[in-house]
Amino acid sequence: MTDSEEIDQYRRLVEESNDVVAVVDTDGTVTYVSPAVKRVLGYDPEALVGDVGSEYTHPDDRDTVTAAVESLRTGPDEPRTVEFRVQRADGSWCWIEATMRNRLDDDVIAGILVNGRDITERKEREAELVTTKQRMELALEGANLGIWDWDMRSDRVSRDELLTEMLGYTKAEMGDRMRGWERVVHPEDRERHDEALAEHVANRTAYYRCDHRLKTKSGEWKWVRTMGKVVERDEDGTPIRAVGIHQDIDDRKRAELALKEERDMFKEGPAVVFEWEDTADWPIEYVSENVEEVLGYTPDELGSADRHYADIVHEADHERVVSKASELDSEGVESITLDPYRVITASGDVRWVKEYTRAVESGNETTELLGYLVDVTERKRREHELQQFKTAVERSAHAIYITDAEGTIEYINPAFEAVTGYSEEAAIGETPRLLQSGEYDDEFYEEFWETIRAGQWEAEMIDERADGERIVLNQTVGPIIDDDGDVRKFVAVAQDITERKERERKLRERERKYRTLFEDTRDALMVFDRGGYLDCNERALELFGVDSVEEFIEYTPWDRSPPRQPDGADSKAAALDHIETAFEEGEAFFEWTHQRTDGTEFPSEVKLSRFEYEGASVARAGTGHFRTQGAGTRTRKARRKVPQPVRGHPGRAHVAEP
Repeated sequence: MTDSEEIDQYRRLVEESNDVVAVVDTDGTVTYVSPAVKRVLGYDPEALVGDVGSEYTHPDDRDTVTAAVESLRTGPDEPRTVEFRVQRADGSWCWIEATMRNRLDDDVIAGILVNGRDITERKEREAELVTTKQRMELALEGANLGIWDWDMRSDRVSRDELLTEMLGYTKAEMGDRMRGWERVVHPEDRERHDEALAEHVANRTAYYRCDHRLKTKSGEWKWVRTMGKVVERDEDGTPIRAVGIHQDIDDRKRAELALKEERDMFKEGPAVVFEWEDTADWPIEYVSENVEEVLGYTPDELGSADRHYADIVHEADHERVVSKASELDSEGVESITLDPYRVITASGDVRWVKEYTRAVESGNETTELLGYLVDVTERKRREHELQQFKTAVERSAHAIYITDAEGTIEYINPAFEAVTGYSEEAAIGETPRLLQSGEYDDEFYEEFWETIRAGQWEAEMIDERADGERIVLNQTVGPIIDDDGDVRKFVAVAQDITERKERERKLRERERKYRTLFEDTRDALMVFDRGGYLDCNERALELFGVDSVEEFIEYTPWDRSPPRQPDGADSKAAALDHIETAFEEGEAFFEWTHQRTDGTEFPSEVKLSRFEYEGASVARAGTGHFRTQGAGTRTRKARRKVPQPVRGHPGRAHVAEP
């Protein structure tokens, strides 16, 4: 391409650009402006050349532009970007974002180069957002509500202090990310919360609203109502900004739930109606007929002057019941709900009841108490069992975690953090993938998911702790199925067997080492105790002419000898005596004549010496080594088949294979 063609190309790029390119001298006079000014502002380029640019700049923005130009003189190497309004040919105002560069020393440009683009629509959206936010703030201030502002591109959330204060956190503890909010949402409310938000983000609802529980810093749960709306989307419709409110509705929500619980209580069983005098010990004025069915008393028994309601309240709960009932004497309190407490039945058993009572005016201007009791004994039993189960899980040495149907972790026990190094904050909301070590391929995990959806899965897996250390976990994972047979959650129990696997590896290595020494030595080695042989090496088989270890260990040392030794000693008695000496004194040295399977004999010097090595004793002979040990428990099965005690010989000890 020639210089002329290249210059023509650059000129066409400038002229076709939607951005306005202009050159002004130091006093603001326009020396050049690109054709784009016609499209953006409606002016002919030739008409602007020679004019001072400030004549077209909004009066409120002239100082900003002048300051930018002046700064280019003091720092000519740094460009300046400024936003200001310019008047169009039709008299309206257009927002321009201009980047200015000092090109006064350039022989061709010889001025300040300005690249400007129309940002009017963006500024209008920003102004609208500010107005919307201001209006919302004014409206919410009067209702004591807090606001939040969510930049959905960066996931940053700006919250006022109301939410953090109502939960007991500082703003720093909550953080400025959506995750800081999501991690305190109650696990049972998370799915409903996420669905409500997703519906609105997808533009299927006019706004987002959800009543959900959030975890306070003290560990309690508080009901909060969150409402919001996406107020800004990009050109593709993708949401980029949302604002909303949050409101503490804990008292109201708990009252609603208490009312619902009161309505639902009849589903738990029949209610016994009582009417008491509002005096000490609560004399019973009336009780419904079904009291005998529930508590075993007849109405007449409870209505007698000798028995008051306080008499059947369990002594451990009496003070609590009295304290709660006294609230009815407070101004404005017309009804109370007592948490379950115990009562004594006619047979002396204990039943749990829940009480709902209100004060009523009687005809003689005295106050009576009208209430009903619901037997919740079975519910309390289930709660107790559940609490026992929870306590067992919390105290378990095994890592236990629960996920939803999609594999998102909803719960971990303390042992999970100890085993994996991941805290509750780090694990909740993640998936078990955070433990992956890279040891297994995608096919393995596909098979894993197919298996646990169909039933239980158990295997040893190499995983990775939070600090990068590899661990071996024996994991059992199974689904939790609802009444319809659908998988609702998964529960996993993982036992850390890293140390055990390392011990097994070392044991195998040590076994291999000593087995190699056992087999490769030139001497014949035999393992035996007082009862007979337990093992031998290949050299011993060759020496005695025996085909297999299984055949060899059917014999005793005296079976592999002539009936009598050359000195006339009985072989069996002499062998037992030497062996006993080695066990008791630590060693024995003697000459001995052995016998092969073909009947031939061969003499040898035998030295039995005992030393402790993991319970094993070692003996050495001129023809080989005899490895023995004293009485005790066999520490390992023989590498080959280990026989039963030989011919019932008493006192036979067991030996570990080296």
